[in-house]
Amino acid sequence: MRRHALFFALVCSGTPALVVACAKQPSEGAPARVAEAAAARPSSEPGSTGAADASAATAPAPGTASAAASAASADAGVRDASAATAPDEPPPKVKLVTIGMHVGGGPYDEPTKEPMKRSVEPHFKELARCWRLVSRPQQTDVGVDLVIEAAGGRARVSNPRTTATGEGFLPCVVAFFESVEFLPPKNGRTVVSYSVRFLP
Repeated sequence: MRRHALFFALVCSGTPALVVACAKQPSEGAPARVAEAAAARPSSEPGSTGAADASAATAPAPGTASAAASAASADAGVRDASAATAPDEPPPKVKLVTIGMHVGGGPYDEPTKEPMKRSVEPHFKELARCWRLVSRPQQTDVGVDLVIEAAGGRARVSNPRTTATGEGFLPCVVAFFESVEFLPPKNGRTVVSYSVRFLP
């Protein structure tokens, strides 16, 4: 180490060019690796610019997210409007007839059945709308059990049944019978089984 320092001193005491070169050398106390790292380090850290560029490339264009949300809202509004106007569409071309009515406990004569028929049949147009929900347009029977109070009004609907297939058809029929305002039964509180046939 002492020989190296002596050689360095002799060389650097020579020509001016060598003196300048020696002045640029790191001092004895500075580790060579630290000096090299300081010289090799760029002004900005590598990768910082690339990360910014990647963020800029992957970020959505201004207004893209809001435009997509607006389009989705508009589409939902169209679907809601279609659902709201569905009841205004003409009913399907299908004929409905009352095919059976069993009054619990009797009597089973026509005068006893008449108030129920007069309550339901004028609204067959609304019931016909359920026909859109059957999977195959063929003759279909449907029935429900009704409990009608002595004062009439809305009935309690239970035990729905049908020969049709089609998701939503039977719930539609039940909803119809639940909406009917029944006339007061002839013999007070009445339990009745009401059946309807759909004829395409």
